[in-house]
Amino acid sequence: MTIRLVLFIVAIYAMFSASAEAEDRPKPSRIGMLLPGSEASSGYLKGLYQGLVEQGLIEGKNISLERRYANGRIDQLPALAAELAASGVNLIFTSGDQAAKAAKQATDRIPIIAVTCDALAAGLVSNLSRPGGNLTGVTCINADLDGKRVELIKEILPSISRLVVMLNPDDQRSVAEFKQIELAAKASSIELLRQSVLKPEEIVPAFSQAASAGATGAIVIYDPMFFLRRRELNEIAVSKGIATVFNFREFVEAGGLMSYGPNVQDMCRQSARLIKKALSSESAGETPMEQPTRFELVINLGTAKKIGLVVPSALIGRADEVIE
Repeated sequence: MTIRLVLFIVAIYAMFSASAEAEDRPKPSRIGMLLPGSEASSGYLKGLYQGLVEQGLIEGKNISLERRYANGRIDQLPALAAELAASGVNLIFTSGDQAAKAAKQATDRIPIIAVTCDALAAGLVSNLSRPGGNLTGVTCINADLDGKRVELIKEILPSISRLVVMLNPDDQRSVAEFKQIELAAKASSIELLRQSVLKPEEIVPAFSQAASAGATGAIVIYDPMFFLRRRELNEIAVSKGIATVFNFREFVEAGGLMSYGPNVQDMCRQSARLIKKALSSESAGETPMEQPTRFELVINLGTAKKIGLVVPSALIGRADEVIE
């Protein structure tokens, strides 16, 4: 047998061995990501990526991530969800109540792992311990947090008599949050003004009307449109001299006054364990929804200075983070 023939046989053997090995290797699980914001606004997903690595789920190795961004256009979520479902992904990850609702409408078969503001208030599930259907994830219960936000605005503005609440009136969870804020405001003898905001161009008029009505504080209920335009929103609030309180720290990092709520990066990281369970054929509907493990108060002293507020030292002492 010539050397050339031997080398040819070795090459053929190696080719078939490599082919057989490739066929035996499991295909990466395809994870669809349905995201209401933009790529630039989704820094909180760092927590998810970290959590996936910790669970041994490596992008490009045993999982692939297929991202769909609505860029603040909530009306685009159903079409994006349907597109992901039709593409044959093994699992859908969503952030936000509206994205989770769109995913549920698109499929009752593909497991959905959702990070949400309040899955109960949004009507996504009726029971946290046994969600049923094909959805589970990590959610906070905002009814437990809204009263605290009213307390915070009262602490920083002891003489406040009028408080504006800005929300998306078409979002079921936002309306539920408003009712909780309404109860807390009534208990503190604060008159509540409701401002419905559906489009970016309505933000300036909403703050102008609030300022004209004598509102000195605002609670802005989380919505993807607000989140995507959080810097612009805060600039307008500061220009009107209105103190703002938000659900999440990202708003304060973008110039808001205060936030009280869970850390979204932590929630995303926490959800990675549920993703691994679902990919291991554990039923999402039988997997209890989890709640955040950490809540934080963040205060922006630079913003307080701009609107002429002195933040009480006791409040600063309780803050988890103070932005100078």
